[in-house]
Amino acid sequence: MIFKTTTRYAVCAALYIAQHGKQRVITAGEIAAKRGIPYSYLPRILSRLAKCGIIKSFHGGREKGYRMVRDANEISVFDVFDMFEGWSREGCLLRPANEDCMCPAHHHWKRIQEEMFAPLKRYKLGTCLGVPAR
Repeated sequence: MIFKTTTRYAVCAALYIAQHGKQRVITAGEIAAKRGIPYSYLPRILSRLAKCGIIKSFHGGREKGYRMVRDANEISVFDVFDMFEGWSREGCLLRPANEDCMCPAHHHWKRIQEEMFAPLKRYKLGTCLGVPAR
């Protein structure tokens, strides 16, 4: 599968923040330096991860940066990928689907999508990091 560069960076950033759990606030600069992600990509990526409730951003006070909001074993790899790839918002294969008008391949395409995404939905960020599920 081919993924957008932004998606790859988002997964990499989410995994890096998840490594440190909820205890430590991580700066965008640290993520850029440790993971080789261009700093210019990070504000948009981290903002989106925060809007979706995966991480929390801290901009005031003594701590500035990001940390996990939810446990890494609660967040599927699909959750992060879908945020940036928009898979769950894709309609039918040949045209946007609605109840009245579906393309002839609609049911087959839906099943193909479900089978493609199943592994990404099963794998959690914690699994990728070797964190045992509780």
